Amino acid sequence: MYKIAIILTILLFYLKFSISHEFTFTQLKTCQEYQVNDSFYKEFFKVDNLEQNNRSENELIRLNFFTLTLMDAHILLSETDSPQLSDKVYDIVIGAGQNTYSTIRAKLNSDGVARVDGSINFDPWIPTPIEISQTIDGKLTVLIFNEEYISFIDNNPLLINFVSFKSYGGIPAKWFYDCKFNGHEYDITMENRKISDMERLEHYLFTEYDPYNKPLNLNKLNIIFHINGAFHDEKKSILKTRISIKMIWEDSRLKWNSSEFGDINIITGTEYNIWLPILVIYNGAESTHKGVSLRGVKQKIFENGKIEIEAKNTEISTWCESASNWPFMNLSCEIRIGEAHENVRLCYNKNSNLNFLPVNSFIFWRVNNYTSLDKLDKTDLVVEFLLKKNKNFYLCVYYPPIFTSITFIILSFILKEEKRGLVNLLAIVIVLTSLLFLSKHTTNYSKSSLVDLYIGVSIISTFTYFLHVLILCLKNFSPLLSPSEWLLRVIYSRIIRFFLGMNFTKCDYVDVHANPWKLLAEVINRISLIFVLLAFTVTICKNI
Repeated sequence: MYKIAIILTILLFYLKFSISHEFTFTQLKTCQEYQVNDSFYKEFFKVDNLEQNNRSENELIRLNFFTLTLMDAHILLSETDSPQLSDKVYDIVIGAGQNTYSTIRAKLNSDGVARVDGSINFDPWIPTPIEISQTIDGKLTVLIFNEEYISFIDNNPLLINFVSFKSYGGIPAKWFYDCKFNGHEYDITMENRKISDMERLEHYLFTEYDPYNKPLNLNKLNIIFHINGAFHDEKKSILKTRISIKMIWEDSRLKWNSSEFGDINIITGTEYNIWLPILVIYNGAESTHKGVSLRGVKQKIFENGKIEIEAKNTEISTWCESASNWPFMNLSCEIRIGEAHENVRLCYNKNSNLNFLPVNSFIFWRVNNYTSLDKLDKTDLVVEFLLKKNKNFYLCVYYPPIFTSITFIILSFILKEEKRGLVNLLAIVIVLTSLLFLSKHTTNYSKSSLVDLYIGVSIISTFTYFLHVLILCLKNFSPLLSPSEWLLRVIYSRIIRFFLGMNFTKCDYVDVHANPWKLLAEVINRISLIFVLLAFTVTICKNI
């Protein structure tokens, strides 16, 4: 019974496959097969007999393939059978980045000129049909399941003479081409050419190489830094650093005798699938807490097994809590770096000419080898930064509003009644607007003397505004009740008026009784001016 069920299942699968894909496994037997699991283009196929490959009138070329893979289906279209890194090609990658996007590159190991995000429904048991079309106007189109998937218009279209296939990361891929059932029997022909010394060397090094195993007896990685720039985000308390990293180690599995491979003693690239260190930033912030990716960086492999990789302008974000007394502070930040593999430590080369370079006149940095007694702390290196704020810049930006507001407040005690309220209100607007702008550049918990100075001036300016309102009311809307006798004696006192800088020669008892509240307002105005000047003096001396 179970045999019948298995047969029915196979028949249903076969029927579903035939209906949904418009071709059968029997038809695929009419195709040529090519299997590859290399991370480089090894075999090249010459494009020929174009008059027979079902292209339309406005097409220069139309190629048809089927592939069995999980991800990273690479198709190279080139003019020659040995393209160099500087040569123009069409490098088509379907399902790159672990099947998260697809791209078309105009050069090997370069950025894409076209990109589509999203995964491809690759099936390791059912071939995926891929068609490539190049039109007369230079449009290169990749179709999957007869639908346009990604395209690129080249104003100077490439003359396509050769095709090659590869995979990535050791993932096997099988390609079907020159299929008789769909009229593409004569698309391409495998070229019988002599394999170059570089191809022989790459095949010798990487055919059985396992990139997931650490090199034997590796316990130290030499590392060199070059700081390109640093920025401290004060609101988030994050130090963002652009850093170039060079790492050197040895892998005995990547040794060769240069005399056997055309005297090639070094190979370079970015996509060699070799073992790479995993840098961990133990105080990393934002995306850096996941570590620093070294995939796709420049690689140099020497014949003695020495490996150099260089990652340029890598952005690293680390936590760096803002210090107090902003902006008059010297801030100390650090990057704690380690290596994730067991028994592998980073060793900084202090003799390198890349260290101790100041980024600018306000940032200095140094690197120290780090040893911790805590077994859980795997930090190997600490990059220390000393950030010196450009104090003069902040003084030129934030102090003028302070002294402008103080000047307006003092003038409000001297000007006439109709102008003093307007001048005082203008001082309040200036200081509060500057305080709001200043608050965007300091953290909520940072104790800043400059912020305290702004708050103090804003409080004094608000106080003087309401004081002027009170004085205006006393002068123009005097109460009906007369002040007490002791208050009148204070107003009449020539000594007090002398110390307050008021006119005391013309003051007599009759004037005091005639306009007591007006004279009281003048006394309050002069006393308030003295207290405001004292308050400004104390606030400025305390916070500068």
